[in-house]
Amino acid sequence: MEKRSFSSEVVFSDIGQISLKNTLFYPEGGGQLSDTGVIAWSGKESQVVEVQKVGDVVVHSLEGETPPVGTQISGTVDDERRSGLSRHHTATHLVGAAARKILGPHVWQAGASKYVDRARLDITHYRRLTRDVIDNLESMVNQLIVEDHPVTTGFHSREDADRKYGNTLYQGGAPNYREVRVVEIPGVDVQACAGTHVSSTSKLEAVKVLRTERIQDGVERIEFSAGPDAIKAAQRERALLEETAEQLGVPIDQAPSAAQKFVKEWKELRNRVSSLEKELASLKSSDLEGEKIGNLTFYAQNMGGTGFAEVQKLVREITSEKGTVAAMGCSKGDSGTVILAKSDSVNLDCGEILKKALSTVGGSGGGKESYAQGACPENKLSAALSKIRELVS
Repeated sequence: MEKRSFSSEVVFSDIGQISLKNTLFYPEGGGQLSDTGVIAWSGKESQVVEVQKVGDVVVHSLEGETPPVGTQISGTVDDERRSGLSRHHTATHLVGAAARKILGPHVWQAGASKYVDRARLDITHYRRLTRDVIDNLESMVNQLIVEDHPVTTGFHSREDADRKYGNTLYQGGAPNYREVRVVEIPGVDVQACAGTHVSSTSKLEAVKVLRTERIQDGVERIEFSAGPDAIKAAQRERALLEETAEQLGVPIDQAPSAAQKFVKEWKELRNRVSSLEKELASLKSSDLEGEKIGNLTFYAQNMGGTGFAEVQKLVREITSEKGTVAAMGCSKGDSGTVILAKSDSVNLDCGEILKKALSTVGGSGGGKESYAQGACPENKLSAALSKIRELVS
């Protein structure tokens, strides 16, 4: 097992930050979050919450008291966090290697992030990843895990690294250093890399692809989990599938077809309801009597608890006729809603009229010349409609 505890001496100290003579805390780098953990000295203890490399100096950010220069400390790296980050960093190399093998050499890393419980890899590719491609990629990665390939790290001069491995070494971008840290899984993948890794692929246990998406033209994002997190992800998916099948009242293997049938029937019912609402709005508009005000016909009605969508359809039905203005109110509990609209041929500003009318009854609203809506107390709806009529005339 990798060493997680060490002893060292503080060589730099500032409020909440220290540097050590030597450290096992790994700084953020290579798209990987930093280690966290604890340092202790003289019966005191502080949490290491972040680690960054500034030039050649590793800076530890602390939560708690800051030990002064010269203090002898003991440090302990959070093992669970380090292990999770290492698994997901190595898994990123395997996913990238599998993607290049399956899709072709045009695949290049466009970005990557590694977390404790998951990782994501952005790759260049000219089309969306199909279900077959995702399945093949996942199977290939897990086969590499079973084969237990060693994961090695070493340092090379930039010239030697370029000569030995070529340009594909820099999937994560070319470093600005004369010495290059190379992480190699022989026969599988080799990259210049600054992160932590497991010692062999079998340590990953398993990898599960969680989702893919196109984040921009020509770039596909693959999100995945490794190790115990991959098992947990599979269990979560299984639980969701079982719950869905139970709700649909069918066995798991029939859930997709049952869901498809349900959605089809729901869409048909939704279309039917919409059609009936239009018919109802048409019938209601024919029942309403308009008041002739100059060259226009004014319709006003408090529709009470009628649904907002239905009232909207009624307003549209009325104002589809030339020379019409409709002011309709509806309510839900103590809240009232008012809609004011006009046909194109009418010279009125519905937004301004509604705003003025509702301000007189403790409400507010506004909109465009042709359509406006607002709110007021339910018991003020009739007064608002009366004020609108007054302003229209």
